[in-house]
Amino acid sequence: MICKNCLHEIADDVQSCPDCGAELTSSSEKEIEATPSADAVINTSGARKLPFIFTFVGVCLIALGYLAFWVANLALGGAGVANSAMITSVFGRVATCLVHSVILAAAIVAIVYAVKISLNKGNLAFSIYRFNFLPRVLTIFSVFAMLDGFIIFFVATISNSIVGEKLTWLNNYYAIAEITENIGYAGLEIREEIELLSDGFLAIASAVLFGLSFLAFSAVSFFLFGKIKNYYMILANTANGAQYDKDNKPPIILSFVMAALYVGLAVISLIAGVWVDAIIQIGMSIFLGACGWMFISVHTDLRKTSVE
Repeated sequence: MICKNCLHEIADDVQSCPDCGAELTSSSEKEIEATPSADAVINTSGARKLPFIFTFVGVCLIALGYLAFWVANLALGGAGVANSAMITSVFGRVATCLVHSVILAAAIVAIVYAVKISLNKGNLAFSIYRFNFLPRVLTIFSVFAMLDGFIIFFVATISNSIVGEKLTWLNNYYAIAEITENIGYAGLEIREEIELLSDGFLAIASAVLFGLSFLAFSAVSFFLFGKIKNYYMILANTANGAQYDKDNKPPIILSFVMAALYVGLAVISLIAGVWVDAIIQIGMSIFLGACGWMFISVHTDLRKTSVE
């Protein structure tokens, strides 16, 4: 049975939902199945279907990228993947594949329910809730990305303390080269370009801003995926019969901005020779762009029946 209040699956013989505490009746499941059709809540007909199709394409590319992640790490010795410099063994490559398989699993679930939403098949509220598994997982992984971003920012900021003729690095630009090589982007060959550059305020500022950009990107990703996750939950509740609040603010602009940034990252990845990351980044770009496009359409339609 499905709880009408929070959409979690629960046992048929319970009297209240263990997740949200809502009192249940024997007709709860029938009420869920009687919720409005997709056209009544989310219009997926005609041109309105396009953002859902692009969402499907984006999620498929994400899944394909993480499948290629396994292939490249196990069959190609890590070639084509931006693995950390700490991952040098087969065990390390397998371990990182297993960790990222959580995203792969979430993407596969999202593919199934994206098709159901697009074709108006099954219960809409439940399909949206299941699709939302992917944004929830991406939100969790972005927390770890923020930790990485903080470490990178810290290393880039203190780089000035290890610069000198008898010290580790000749100038602060080396911080940028060192970081890019350690995160798997040695193919950019930055080190050769910076040897002719002189140290100074510009070098220090460049290193700090470089590190700050990693931290900022991961923080914004965490914020965006969280907003997407929350908005999909709102749509699931609306499809389940809840009144839509016109003051809801889906992350439209930020979705488009991040989609553009992911395109830039994909280009950099291709230049560096990490084609697996490029596939994932292109998939993320299409997924986020399609989300922003869909949010515009859905929010406009639902505002017409929203509460004051």
